[in-house]
Amino acid sequence: MDRDRILSLLGLLKSSSAAELAVGEGDFYVRLRRQAPPVAGPEARGGAAAAIAGEPGPAAARDENTVVVRARLVGFFHRGQGPEAEPLVEVGDRVEAGQTIGTIESLRQITAVTAPTAGTVVEVVAEEHQPVQFGDALIVLKPESEE
Repeated sequence: MDRDRILSLLGLLKSSSAAELAVGEGDFYVRLRRQAPPVAGPEARGGAAAAIAGEPGPAAARDENTVVVRARLVGFFHRGQGPEAEPLVEVGDRVEAGQTIGTIESLRQITAVTAPTAGTVVEVVAEEHQPVQFGDALIVLKPESEE
């Protein structure tokens, strides 16, 4: 594998949404990774609350009174219990903390996406069957204490 091949692989990685690319050719193996973006401090987040699959985390919420439920793994988002199931929640639905509000299918395994807090669904960001990556916004909730 020569320099030009590695540069073309870098270009491929840059033009995709993948976080990592690994290629093996003969006895040669190269693994390329994107550098993680810097995490903004609390002052840059405006005090907004967010959740990564139920865990409090850095916010990229629509406003400071919402909780963004984010993907905790790479896969395909489903609004129901699986690919062809009815949606578990709709905009305006009230949910309890820990309630399953969607699923992610990864390596043919279905993993529940749960509400980190009780509240109301204000937006379903990810679409049915949409590929998602770690940290992608899935659903936005307005916590019960803010209603």
